[in-house]
Amino acid sequence: MNHKKGLILALLFIVLFGILGTTLFVGIWHKGDEKAEAFSGLLAFVAATFSSIVTIIYVYLTNASLRKAQASISLQQEQLEQMKASVDLQRREWEQKVRVFPQFWITTAGRMGWFMPDPQDPNSIRAVPLRFCKGFELKVWNYSEQSFLVESILMQRSDVAMVPNQQTNYLQMVVKPHSVEVTDVSVSIMRILTQTPFGNPHGGVVTKDIDNHALIYVRLIYSDWSKKQAATEVCEFEFMYRAGDQDITIRPPLQPSGTRPSI
Repeated sequence: MNHKKGLILALLFIVLFGILGTTLFVGIWHKGDEKAEAFSGLLAFVAATFSSIVTIIYVYLTNASLRKAQASISLQQEQLEQMKASVDLQRREWEQKVRVFPQFWITTAGRMGWFMPDPQDPNSIRAVPLRFCKGFELKVWNYSEQSFLVESILMQRSDVAMVPNQQTNYLQMVVKPHSVEVTDVSVSIMRILTQTPFGNPHGGVVTKDIDNHALIYVRLIYSDWSKKQAATEVCEFEFMYRAGDQDITIRPPLQPSGTRPSI
């Protein structure tokens, strides 16, 4: 709007100057040719000067308009980028809600009696109770908007070789949206922690006391509306135990170093 006002004022000034110059030129022309010729040269110089000024003003105003147009285009581009980022964020949030990413962890819970052969008389059938007398639970959390079915739990000792892997098949545990389901894994965990072969523990009997330190890989096999027999990432849990304690410290899942096992 200011540019339009400036342009109108400039045009009015040029028109008034032209009328005034013409009037003066006609008056001087009646007084003599020499004066009229000199005055016409002066008017031509003044007209050229004003033409240069108008050209400069026009270039300035055009450049200012171009800068404003460029700023407007840049602003629109930023708004489009923000809209695109917002759409991408909404899409990722929706995928996180719709896609299933089971989260799970292991805790000690309840009370269970665990026994091992009498170290003083290993040939006898006498069993010695362990001071540790709790069970283990695997808790599965579903934070998505879709239910999924946990079919199997695979466990493997990662820091000791030749410990039997544990596999729970046909679990058929349905985890509803925004809920946590719990399943008992006491026998499997105790077999791994005590390096007990298959067939034990029978009636809670293990071959030896719990190891002071153990790393266990855990993976879930699950199915949802989009895929069947999918596998979670392998999570590594650290178990720390001191002989004679009544509980075990279980650290949250750690990222395994190196190549993850195929369990």
